[in-house]
Amino acid sequence: MKKICVVLSLSVMTIFWYSCTKDTAPAPIVNIGNCDSTKVNFTKDLKPIIHSTCEGASCHSPGSGQSDFTSATVTRTDIDNILCRIQAPGTSFCGARMPQGLPPLADSVKAVFVNWQADGFYDCQ
Repeated sequence: MKKICVVLSLSVMTIFWYSCTKDTAPAPIVNIGNCDSTKVNFTKDLKPIIHSTCEGASCHSPGSGQSDFTSATVTRTDIDNILCRIQAPGTSFCGARMPQGLPPLADSVKAVFVNWQADGFYDCQ
């Protein structure tokens, strides 16, 4: 009876371990072609804003030491901080206004970030 319990326990632990090693997060979905023009699109709508305001002076570009907002994945991960710093800058919980050293973003530009989040972080190339 003791051998059966040991074998059963080892079998359950092996199955559990094996199932955990196969867990991976799904890759971000990037649509190619047939883009939904009703949604805010990272590549078409956000990337030009980020290029003109966030990458300047090597703030958020590859190798800058700051978050690289040229990537939809990184931008999506940091969206709450981005929205806080462009909408409620200077508060104790947000930190300095972004973009630093440039005029504040227009409300219409801020809305692009807000709507991208509301549209489910859509990206279509």
